[in-house]
Amino acid sequence: MITTQIKLIPLSDNTMSSKSEPRILSVSSASSASSTATPSSESSSASASSTSNSSSSSSSEYKVVAHDSFDTMDLDDDVLRGVYTNGFTNPSKPQRTGIVPITKRKDLVFSCESGTGKTGTFVIGTLNCIDPTIQAPQVLVINPIRELANQTADVYRAIGQYMKVSESVRGVKVMTATGGTPVPEDLRSLRNGAQVIVGTPGRIFDLLGRGMNLKHLKYLILDEADKLFESGFAEQIREILDTGKFPDSTSLALFSATLPEIVQDMAERYLKKDRIKILIPKEEVKLEGIKQFYIDCEKPEWKIDVLADLYKYMSVGQSIVFANTKPGVEKVAKWMVDQGFTVEYIHGDMLAPERAKRMQDFRTGAVRILISTDVLARGIDVQAVSTVINYEMPVERDDYWHRIGRTGRYGKKGVSINLIAGADEISKMKDIESHYSMVIPMLPEDLSVLTSTK
Repeated sequence: MITTQIKLIPLSDNTMSSKSEPRILSVSSASSASSTATPSSESSSASASSTSNSSSSSSSEYKVVAHDSFDTMDLDDDVLRGVYTNGFTNPSKPQRTGIVPITKRKDLVFSCESGTGKTGTFVIGTLNCIDPTIQAPQVLVINPIRELANQTADVYRAIGQYMKVSESVRGVKVMTATGGTPVPEDLRSLRNGAQVIVGTPGRIFDLLGRGMNLKHLKYLILDEADKLFESGFAEQIREILDTGKFPDSTSLALFSATLPEIVQDMAERYLKKDRIKILIPKEEVKLEGIKQFYIDCEKPEWKIDVLADLYKYMSVGQSIVFANTKPGVEKVAKWMVDQGFTVEYIHGDMLAPERAKRMQDFRTGAVRILISTDVLARGIDVQAVSTVINYEMPVERDDYWHRIGRTGRYGKKGVSINLIAGADEISKMKDIESHYSMVIPMLPEDLSVLTSTK
C-alpha cells in the first residue's frame, strides 16, 4: 500500500501571490500499511493524510488544499449565497481544509477543537453534494443528543435556504429525527421529500427498520464520533453501519474534537481505503482563547459556598455549571435557587419539550445560569456563554475539553474554573495538565483577571 502524507505548510510572501488563492499542501509519499501525518513544529496545526490501495509503485494522488476564501472552493452559487448571508466572511481553520474534500465525496476523519467551525465544515461541504431536484434523503447526520441535532438542522436550513428544489420552491428540505417526537411525523417528512436527515442513533435506527429510502444517499456524517462510539451508543451505531442499506457510493465522515483509539479503529473498519485524515495533535487542542483556573475548595461540601461567592463577586454573562450526575445537577440547582439565584438545570432524563424550553430560555438570556450534566458538553453553541464552571471534574479526560469549549466560541474570549476538592479531583486535573502539556493556575484573589484582555 502506498501512503500519501500531507502537511499544511505555513503561508509566506513567496508561497502565494494573493490571499484569495488556494494553497496546495506539501505532499510526500511513503510505503506503509497505515499512517497518520503529524505536523512538524514549523507547520500549521492541522495535518492530513490520504491512504489508498495500490499494487504498483504509484497511486492516484489527492491534493488537500488550504483555502483562505470560500470563493475559491468551487461551491454552488446558491450554497455560497447562504454562506455569506449567514455571516460567514472567511473560512475558519477547519473549513479551509475540510470543506473541499467533502465536496469531492471523500471519506474523511476530521478532528478539530470546539468552537472553530466544525459543523459549518460538513454542512457547507455536504450541501454542495446535494442535487436539490431529487426529493429524497441525500445527507444523513447522526448526533449523540437531540439538542445538537436540532442545532445542526437549523444550520442546514439557514445555509441551504437558497437552494432551488423546484421551479417555485427554494430551501433544502431538512428533517430532524430524534426521540421525543412522533414517528409518524418523521415518516410524513420522508414522504414529503426530506433531503437532509439530522437525528440521534435510536430514531435513525428505527427509521432504517421502517424502510427509509437511502438509494440517493451521498453522505453519512457521524458528528461527535467519540461520543457515538461510547458504550451507550456503540452497538447501535455498528448496527446502523452494518445494515447493508447504504449504497456503495455513499461517503462516510467522522467528526470530533478528539479521536480516541475506538474511533480510529472504527474508521479503519468502515471508511474507504483512500480516506483522508485531518487531525490536530493533542498538544494543540488547548483552546487558547479560554483562560483556565482552579479553586482548591478543600472539602466537597464547601464547593456550593464557593460557587455562590463566585457569582456574587464576579461579573458573569451567561454561564454553564457542569456536574457529573443528574441528582448532583438537581441538588446544585435547588441550592442556588434557595440562595436567590435565577437558574435552570438540564439533564438526559428530562422530557424533550421541557429540555427544549429550558435551552430556549438559556439561549435567549431569560436565564443566565444553566446547571447541566455532560449532555450539553458536546457541540452546543450558545455564543453568549462567557464562563464554564466545573463543579465536579469530568470522569473522562476528553470531556474536559468538550465542557470548557462551550465558551470561547469562534475566537471569542472565555473563562473556565475548576472547583477542586480531594485527591481524586487533584489527580484528574494533573492528568489533564500532563496530557496536554499545560499548567492550570489557581484563581487569584483579584477577580479582575477574569475580564482582562491580556
